Amino acid sequence: MTEQPLATTQGPGADKLITPSMFLELLITWTDANLSEIASLWSMPGEGWEDPFRTGLTKYILSQYVWADLGAPDTRKVYESDKKQADFVLNGTVATRSADKVVVEVKCQSLGRLADFMNDFGKDITKLDEVADAYADCPRLAFGVFFTRDFAKGAKGADDPAETAMVACNFTKRLNDYDHVYFSDTYQPIRRKAGKVTAEAVKKSGAIHRAEGGTNINVKGIPLEEWDVHELGIVYSLLPSKNEVARQAAIEQEKRERQAAQKRSLEVSNNDSDEDFQTSPSKRSRVTKNKKP
Repeated sequence: MTEQPLATTQGPGADKLITPSMFLELLITWTDANLSEIASLWSMPGEGWEDPFRTGLTKYILSQYVWADLGAPDTRKVYESDKKQADFVLNGTVATRSADKVVVEVKCQSLGRLADFMNDFGKDITKLDEVADAYADCPRLAFGVFFTRDFAKGAKGADDPAETAMVACNFTKRLNDYDHVYFSDTYQPIRRKAGKVTAEAVKKSGAIHRAEGGTNINVKGIPLEEWDVHELGIVYSLLPSKNEVARQAAIEQEKRERQAAQKRSLEVSNNDSDEDFQTSPSKRSRVTKNKKP
């Protein structure tokens, strides 16, 4: 079930840069070592817990790489709108090339918003499309932190589960669009690539959240194993730069236009060939020969 760790090798002369792969590995390592602390942040009342999460992660990264540049506040205003700023801009000060700067957005699931979390995460991905031209060559990374056991706020009471089997199944289906990692106290982080979520895993996620709960739950005869039950997860999407996306789109457009031109040329050639063949024969004109007197 596990996958190989992300590569962290850097090119010559880049030993003082934090790459996206390095950042993700540091994020996964810190999260795995601080599950209880993160759970306590999540359950705190308030508008959100992204700030303390970012602070804890920043402290850990700097403890591992004292030279790490995660983006001073004045380097995080990378968007077309002055009212928006990124959560991190890796190497925002030290990098001499835009391609070595990485714009990062963080989304932490608020209590009671499991059903809305993937939409909230998608908004961060859309936000990354709004980087200003000066940052159009920067790679972009969005990651989100979520809890699979959500709890309602308000009238239902703080201890009432907010998720249902349908919410859990739909959530797991949407995770399939992205790489993600599950965490637990018992097992090492379980990494899953986009497109690798099975129909069985979706069914199991719904069974976990049914009202009866407990152990020995079966999904059409398939028992739930303890590694099927996850509490905390991270979903992420590493995007090429805006300019790279535009370049690839231009290449694809040129390819489509070339194929269309070839198709039109072939059709014209076929039509020209058809003119060599008559659809119906023409009668010969009869010539009356003069008879000899």
